[in-house]
Amino acid sequence: MIERLRGRSTFARLSADGIRAEDGLLWVRHLPDSTVGAAQVAYALPRQLGSAVIRNKIRRRMREAVRALDRETPSGLPAGFYLIGTRRGIGRPSYADLRFSLAACLSELDRKAR
Repeated sequence: MIERLRGRSTFARLSADGIRAEDGLLWVRHLPDSTVGAAQVAYALPRQLGSAVIRNKIRRRMREAVRALDRETPSGLPAGFYLIGTRRGIGRPSYADLRFSLAACLSELDRKAR
């Protein structure tokens, strides 16, 4: 189950203590927290990507990629806070590209957490 990340204090904790991973299209900041029941996710897309219509389309693709990876992982995404963002100048990435980049970032986070 994926929930929305909310609250200024949560974003401040994530920014200060979170682990960051990057790939060609995306970056992910993660702060493990076993006290939350499920993964809480927020998305950051810069205005340089294009109009609100384009940014919302990319955000919907990112949400579906997160849901798909959560379903495919036996125990789901690890509990904690996630901020997922795109790099500037990525154009209009396909769902497959976003999913591949997100999987690579999550794999890198898993390696860093060990």
